[in-house]
Order: sequence, then C-alpha cells, then structure tokens
Amino acid sequence: MLCLWNSDCFENLEQITIKYGVSHRITAQVFYPIVDRLKNANELMGATPVKALNELEKYVENRQKVRFDPFLSMIPGYYRSLLEQSDFDYPVFLKRCPIPLYYVNIIENGEIFPCPGVDSSLYPGTGNKRFKFSCKNNGIQSIVSGKSYGEMQNYLIECQKCKKYLASCYIRPRIHFPLGNLLTLREIYHSLDQQATARKGPR
Repeated sequence: MLCLWNSDCFENLEQITIKYGVSHRITAQVFYPIVDRLKNANELMGATPVKALNELEKYVENRQKVRFDPFLSMIPGYYRSLLEQSDFDYPVFLKRCPIPLYYVNIIENGEIFPCPGVDSSLYPGTGNKRFKFSCKNNGIQSIVSGKSYGEMQNYLIECQKCKKYLASCYIRPRIHFPLGNLLTLREIYHSLDQQATARKGPR
C-alpha cells in the first residue's frame, strides 16, 4: 500500500518482494467514510504531507520509466486532491464505467453489490442506499438478471463515485477493460510526462 508516510522507503520495500519472489500489487490508502470517522485523513497522511507528496511523485516518476503502470500514475493526484480538498479528475472517469456489468462482490452476510457506488456493509456511507440485494433467500443468478439489478447497473455506469475512493480492485479494471482504455491512457500519460519534462527544461 503506497501511502504518503512510506513513499520514501517504498522502493526498498518493492525490492524486498522481488528478492524473495513475493507477488505484490501497488494500491493507495483509501479514505472511505469509516476511515475518516476513525481518524482525520491529513493525520493519516503524515506530519509533513506536502513534502511526502513530493517524495511520492519522485518515486512514481522514476518507477514509470522502468515499468509503466497507469494506476500508479493516479495515486499522487488522489492524495493531492485530499490535501487540497479538491475534485480528483482523471481521463478514465470521463468514460462510462464497465465494472457493474461484469464485477460483483458477495460478502459473508449475503450482500451482493458491484462497487462503492452502492452503500454496503463493506463500504458504509459511500454510495446509493436505494439498491440492496442479498443472496440469503434468493439465488445469485435470479438477482443479477432481475429488473432492479439492471436499474442499479445503469445508474452505476455514470455515477463516478469510485474516484473518491481509489481502490485498485475497481479502478484497475476500469483502466484495462476494454483494451482501448489502457492504450488511450498510456498515450495521455506519456503526453503529460513530455509536457512536464519540457516545463522543467534541460537538466
């Protein structure tokens, strides 16, 4: 989990996983409403968040030169939006979301939902409270093929709730599926990177 308080040592942590052959996936600390209630987001991000954000941006920039990861490129902007209390905007959110059409969470209490766009026991306070589905007394197939579930899917295609909660399990599929999304975002990222390099001037 790539956070502002560990960005200065993340490269070493990654090398340890490589050394011991441990699979790893980079994600961000996600500030769901329940986390905000437990502790202030700025406190969680460290005593000197602006300095830490600069360190994080350096790490992401260097790592992208080795192996491009479009999700990783979003993490600094996500933390910056939290610090500045501004809207987190990114090209992937301009596209209709495919997640509710092929992804579903089924948790131990029987609840069925696709993402944080729907309020649930897993993500309390994140989304629409209208849609509630449970497989305790109904089959999963009958639920996901029902009219109400279809209405929920249509609502979530445009909801954009997930940009407030940068969880990789929902954002990565939005980037990689369909393949055209990944190719488009790769071009956008490299264009932004070239613009940033041009602004810095020769080293």
